[in-house]
Amino acid sequence: MRAFLDTNVLIDYLEKDRPSATASSLIWDAARNHHLEVFVTTQSILDMFYIVSDTQKDREAVYQFIHWMVHHINVDSIGSQDIMHAMRSPHADLEDNAQLAYAEMRGCDVVVTNDKKILNRTDLRPMRAMTPEQFVDKMRIQ
Repeated sequence: MRAFLDTNVLIDYLEKDRPSATASSLIWDAARNHHLEVFVTTQSILDMFYIVSDTQKDREAVYQFIHWMVHHINVDSIGSQDIMHAMRSPHADLEDNAQLAYAEMRGCDVVVTNDKKILNRTDLRPMRAMTPEQFVDKMRIQ
């Protein structure tokens, strides 16, 4: 299975007091154990770093997480084709559209996110959007 992880799933992993932190940690464990092919954009990594830099005291732990992602999962930039695809979407949020275009163009089966706007979208076929908890439940079934 190919899973695109939204920025908030990265943040969940680093900030253990967030509601989806446990489920997000299980997803990262599956990626580490090669049970899941994970995709993340460089945009998400940079946004995650910016968001957690105010709360994370252990900058080295954040850098280690980034280092691990860059070397062990699919990390790519959002490209011009992704942006062009995103601009054709009827939805107003260009950043979400670009992330979703990235995921679609890389053949992801699922988008894992806590973003209610993405979770409520009906135009993601053949991809599905799931919360980290929903995705963990699905992983247990297979």
